[in-house]
Amino acid sequence: MPKVWGFGCSHVQGAELGVGEHMDTDAWMKQRVGHTDIMHLSVKQREKLQDEWHNILENLRQTTDIVDREQELSFVGQVAKQLGYELENHGIRGSGADRTLYNLYQNEDKINWENDIVFVSYTFAHRFMFDETRFDGNRNLNYVAGKSADVKKFVKLAHTHGPTDFSWCSFNAGIYFLIKQMFPKVHLIDIADKMNSKRPGKDLKHIASNKKRLQDFAKYSIIEGAKYYDLYPQYHFKEYAHTDFATYLIKELALK
Repeated sequence: MPKVWGFGCSHVQGAELGVGEHMDTDAWMKQRVGHTDIMHLSVKQREKLQDEWHNILENLRQTTDIVDREQELSFVGQVAKQLGYELENHGIRGSGADRTLYNLYQNEDKINWENDIVFVSYTFAHRFMFDETRFDGNRNLNYVAGKSADVKKFVKLAHTHGPTDFSWCSFNAGIYFLIKQMFPKVHLIDIADKMNSKRPGKDLKHIASNKKRLQDFAKYSIIEGAKYYDLYPQYHFKEYAHTDFATYLIKELALK
């Protein structure tokens, strides 16, 4: 049976998806903050809510099959389901372009490049591996909430004494151009806005396979001219957006 392969970060993995099979997520949000909109909380409120949500997720990952459900409910899993293909979801939350390239190299001989479908999603520029062998061996310089004091110290030093934003964006974009060169049959998927904000990142649109992004299938409200998307507490799009995005990709990329 042909397979659908997915490589990338949490949007590929399907982070936060499937929680609704175990609890009423909207009711939980309303009970905690009075509404379901994570973006209209203060930073302090947001971090407190995210800590509670993190504990719920980790408990579910240890006691239920939600890890498998996350992968199945992501757009990669939904493409596999709609096509009747086997799923190979290798997305890792918090990982960067280097982890994606590394995992592609680890699996390139297992992929049937004539019959399988391979998705690689763009992710944020300020991410890198610090340990190749660990699932959680990744760093995200733009997210330090809940991290230990030593990691916060490292992140601060990296921002003040490390590569510039242009450098990070160049590293990130360069990896995706390398992936397309080495694996031309890969579908590079642009997931959301502001993944890579500098000129090298903007050039990634030339090799992306899709025009509409995952965010284009999410509900949103407009307040003072800005869009506020319907998101889970850790900023991931919900199940319906993944399902509709998968349907779009099948048609847009002529995968049937």
